[in-house]
Amino acid sequence: MTSGRVAGLALCLLIALTYVYDLGRTPVYFGGDEAHFAVIGQRLAETGRNLKGDLLPLFIRLDDPQGPPEDLPWGTTWYQPMLFYAVAVVLKLLPLSIAAVRLPLAILGGVINPLLMYFVGARMFKRRDLAFLSAVILLLSPPLVILGRQALDYALPVTFILAWLWLLLAYTDTGRLRLAFFSGLVLGVGCYSYIPSWAMMPGYLGLSWLIMWNRRADGWRAIGWSAVGFFIPVVLVLPWLWAHPTAFHEIVQRYRVAEDGGTSVLSNRVNLKGLASLVSIYWDYFDPAYLFLTGGPSMTTSTGRVGVFLIPIAIWLPAGLYALVANRANWKWSVVLAAGLFAAPLPAVLRGIPDMVQRELMIFPFAVLICGHGLALAMRSRHAVARWCGAITVAVMVLQYGVFVHDYWTHYKRRSAFYYDPAAFSEIANVIFSVERARAIPAVYFGADIDDVGAKWRFFTTAEGREGLMDRTRYVADPWSVADAVPGSLLVVYDERLKVQALVDGGRWKVVEVVADFDQRTTAVVLTRLESFRRER
Repeated sequence: MTSGRVAGLALCLLIALTYVYDLGRTPVYFGGDEAHFAVIGQRLAETGRNLKGDLLPLFIRLDDPQGPPEDLPWGTTWYQPMLFYAVAVVLKLLPLSIAAVRLPLAILGGVINPLLMYFVGARMFKRRDLAFLSAVILLLSPPLVILGRQALDYALPVTFILAWLWLLLAYTDTGRLRLAFFSGLVLGVGCYSYIPSWAMMPGYLGLSWLIMWNRRADGWRAIGWSAVGFFIPVVLVLPWLWAHPTAFHEIVQRYRVAEDGGTSVLSNRVNLKGLASLVSIYWDYFDPAYLFLTGGPSMTTSTGRVGVFLIPIAIWLPAGLYALVANRANWKWSVVLAAGLFAAPLPAVLRGIPDMVQRELMIFPFAVLICGHGLALAMRSRHAVARWCGAITVAVMVLQYGVFVHDYWTHYKRRSAFYYDPAAFSEIANVIFSVERARAIPAVYFGADIDDVGAKWRFFTTAEGREGLMDRTRYVADPWSVADAVPGSLLVVYDERLKVQALVDGGRWKVVEVVADFDQRTTAVVLTRLESFRRER
């Protein structure tokens, strides 16, 4: 192995470590959805059942019999199953912790996905250097780092897309029908990874058929085998829907309302003005400022100081699109890559969600491969300037990535703390556990408006081995008028100073601690019920 390859592998390993380093403390707080994946994954690991007692469920319901009562407009919330089972597998081997729950995505993002991208690039470009650069570009993508370090299922489809592309390329190279079958099977299984996959994976299957189609009998057989592979896992949903007749309606109802008051196609309110809004939202997903400078407004998916792609991609993405247009000999693959690129934002757009990179992570395999075609133009150029430009931009990407990760582990932790958890629930849990070590707590009352309070409380009590507190926990819609609390009970509310002061002035409650988050913003207050009523004047 040459020194250059050794250096390249060392660089990839160093970058991959950024996906797993300090997982338990960065991001600084455990989000609500992460807590749901954690507690249900833990129950699946222990019993094979979800919190409601369903054995090996195909889809996962989030409601918890011991959690706060939920009166949601759509009824029950259902999630895709794949990440829950991935977390359960890890928790069979490791104790429950934030780092363990985040580990499956970190391994996918830092190890499995770049390896798959390398294999895809090697098949597509027939050059190891371009395959290696494609893997590096994928590793260096900021949203994949940020979301690859959280127990969220947004990034799961990327793995299935890469596996599908490799199988499809292998089929075109060898003509083996079993590869066509497995390419469809991978897409079918991928439908269970993240909710928009139910719309996107059939589209990718159609692109597969474009590649496989020819006038000879083997093309039709390949199309048939890929369809069989796709429908084997997908057909499992039919008996499940029969057993859960309200689930489909509840899932659709949940997505009928657009986020942030936007226009959703499912809302049945789309008119000319609404269509114009959807076109505008779609256009925004290709705004250069969003793509290469800011990465969108969400502080849990972007630092706000780096784009969806690093700045040099602004050169190689257009260059790659030009290469696809010029590549008439292999036009089918050009259509596949371009369609994958421009279709990626559609699920978010159709729901009326602007500039949310987590909703379009399926763009990355296609964008990276298109960039690879752009880099191929430079590397094959007769002009030394073009070849030097390729080398310089790769170096710039690595340097910009270094700036990004430095910010991610320092200032970003403070800027983003509130957005990951406005209550700083881990700090609340520490206060309660500290009180419980000193004395028995008759009951713990939580304001039901605290963000994902049920899932987070179940996670921290389980991780600390204090599940008994769950039996003494109450969730109250109006925590400011709890009248029947036993003396010594705790009450946890958001830091609304006037209301807290009114409770204290009433003589029945005393502040135990005012909770502050990582950025020293006060978030919540823990109070204790006094032994006897007293009114101070």
